[in-house]
Amino acid sequence: MMRRLLFVVAAVVALMPLMPLRAQDYREQFYKAYDAYDFEKMNAVLQEWERVAPDANLYVDWYNYCAMRFTTDAQGKTDYSSLQPYMAKIYPAVERYPNRLDLRLILFSSLVGLERYEELVPTAQSLLEYDTKSGGQWLTYDDEPGTPERMGTAEEIVQELFSALYHYEVYDVALKMSQMFVAQRPNSATFRSDEAAALAATGDRAGALSRYLSLHAENPNDELVTSNVALLYQQMGDKDNAIKYYKLLEQSADEKVREQAAKALKELQ
Repeated sequence: MMRRLLFVVAAVVALMPLMPLRAQDYREQFYKAYDAYDFEKMNAVLQEWERVAPDANLYVDWYNYCAMRFTTDAQGKTDYSSLQPYMAKIYPAVERYPNRLDLRLILFSSLVGLERYEELVPTAQSLLEYDTKSGGQWLTYDDEPGTPERMGTAEEIVQELFSALYHYEVYDVALKMSQMFVAQRPNSATFRSDEAAALAATGDRAGALSRYLSLHAENPNDELVTSNVALLYQQMGDKDNAIKYYKLLEQSADEKVREQAAKALKELQ
């Protein structure tokens, strides 16, 4: 998750600028210092840029300055603490430039890096709400169009946030996020599946099963949903229903799915 978001941010920053001359001058000064690893000069340029001619791009480069200060220990764990002061800048920047998708991606990346997971729920909700309000019209660096092909859709972006929470086993926050997803877009099968997965991860197997069964009724050919239904029945001790759904998977065109279903049936029968 972090890797993808940082990659998107890096790709955005690489675009050629089309800014007013004054902002352009500051950016050129910043990147001259950036290439020289001159942290004192970078900070001074950013401070003056913010004082004299602040724009949305400034806050992307504040992030780049902070990101250069990341450190990694011998175990490969990255220390993102250099982002802490930046959080006081990026939140107001997102409010000031709500249509700049790159700033929101930077905010998400920063929150994940700093393990401020609870804050991902309202920030993801804000993104979905603005996406609905704007009809999916976003801008990115230099106010270039932030097209889905280039940046991903809003649903894809918040789905990656959910996946990050699930990966880091922050299941309570993942559940809150998935429930917010469903409230925002109740017809999204992906978001409803997220909620089912989070319910299962937090121990509510009955709630998860109910949601998976609803999804299965709407799309019985979704083998991932069918597999989850079978597994939940198995975990809940309902052998007959588990066998019923594993037998559906035995008819899959995917050999691996068939093999896994056969193995489960052998254990159950």
